[in-house]
Amino acid sequence: MKKLLIPLIVLLILLVGCTKTPTNGQDMSGLRIQVSNDFISDGEMGVPVNREISWNSTEVDKYQVMLKEGNETFKIIEETKAKTYALELKEATKYQLKIIALKDDKKVETDTVEFFTEGTFTAVEETEINQKLSEAGLNNIKHPYFFENKMFFINAYQKWKVYYMEKENDIWSSPKEIVLDNFSNNIASPKLIKNGDNYYLYVLYNDGPGANYGIFKFVMNIDGDFSKDFKLIGKDNVLSPEKMATSIWLDDEESQIYIATINYPNLNVNTGFSRSIFYSNKKSENWDTPCLVEGLHEVLKETKTIGKKSIRYVFKDKNRLFIDDDEKISVAFKNRDSFKALNLKFKVKNTELSGSYFSPVRFGNKLLFVNNGKLYSSEIF
Repeated sequence: MKKLLIPLIVLLILLVGCTKTPTNGQDMSGLRIQVSNDFISDGEMGVPVNREISWNSTEVDKYQVMLKEGNETFKIIEETKAKTYALELKEATKYQLKIIALKDDKKVETDTVEFFTEGTFTAVEETEINQKLSEAGLNNIKHPYFFENKMFFINAYQKWKVYYMEKENDIWSSPKEIVLDNFSNNIASPKLIKNGDNYYLYVLYNDGPGANYGIFKFVMNIDGDFSKDFKLIGKDNVLSPEKMATSIWLDDEESQIYIATINYPNLNVNTGFSRSIFYSNKKSENWDTPCLVEGLHEVLKETKTIGKKSIRYVFKDKNRLFIDDDEKISVAFKNRDSFKALNLKFKVKNTELSGSYFSPVRFGNKLLFVNNGKLYSSEIF
C-alpha cells in the first residue's frame, strides 16, 4: 500500500444536531466537532489509498477514529488526543468513516461518510443469468433494470425487444418477451414503477419510419401478466426530446427522470458532446420542461471521461451518475456543489476486462454491467 498525506474537504458539522445519546443522559450542549480541510464527500469514488484527515473541536479528552471496511463492523483504528490521522487503505474498496469525541461522560460523533478508494474493481460474471440468456438465444442484451424480483432488459440483436426474468427461491427463470400493447420492436431503456394498484412502465420507443425515440408510458394491474397485459397510456410530449434519446432513469416515486439525449425543442444547448443528460421533476401529474444537468458536462470534458461517442446510458444512485459512452463506464459524483468524474476499471480474478462496457445499473449492493455480451457485477455499493 502506498502512503500519501492528502488534506480532507471543507465540511462543517455542528454535532449538537446529530448528537448521540450520552452514556449517562447528561446534556451534550457545548461539545461539537468541526471537520476541516478536504473531508471526503459521502459516496465519493477514487479516493487515494492514503489520506490525511483532520478536525477541530471544543476541548475534549480524546478522539476515536472509526473505520468500516466493506461489510465488516466498525473498528477503532486510532484513539488519540491529536486532531489529525493518516489513513492507510486498500485499493478499490468501500469504506465508512466517522470521528467520535469523548469528554468525561459525554460522547458525540460525526455523520458517517461512505467512500470508495481508487483502483481496479473485481467483477464477477453473473453465470446463471448469462446461462439462461444463452439458452434463449439472447446474446446481445443492453439496458438491464431491476425491480423487486425481476430483471427487465433489451435484446439488441436486429430488432430491439424488451424481455424480463424473475428470481424465485434464488433461481432465475427463462426470459419472456413483453409485448407492449402491440409495440414489439424498437424499444429501449425500460423502467418500471409501482403506484397503488398498478405497475407503470416507461420506455423509449421509435414510433415510426424516420422518427426518433420518444418516451412512452404503459400501465398494467398488479395482478396482470407481465408478458401481455401492459396497455399504452401514451407518449409524453414534454419529456420526449426533439432528437433521439438513448436512455432514461426514473426514481421509484416517479418524481424525477434523467434522460440521455441529443436535444429538446426550444432549448439552445451546446455542451460540446453529441449527447447530453437532462433531467425533469414531476409536479402534481405533470413533468417540468427538461433542464441540462448543470456542471456535469464541463467536468466530463475537463477529465476526458467521455469519448467522441458521448453519453449513451445514464443511471442515478444518490449523488452519483453512472454513464457509458459505448466503450467505458464512468461515474460523476457531487462533491459539495460541483461534480467530479472518473472512469471505472474492472478485473476478473487478476485479468483486467477488455472490450466495451455498457449499461451500468444497481443490482442489490452491486454494480451490474454488460461486457462483450455478458453480464458482470462488482460490489461497489
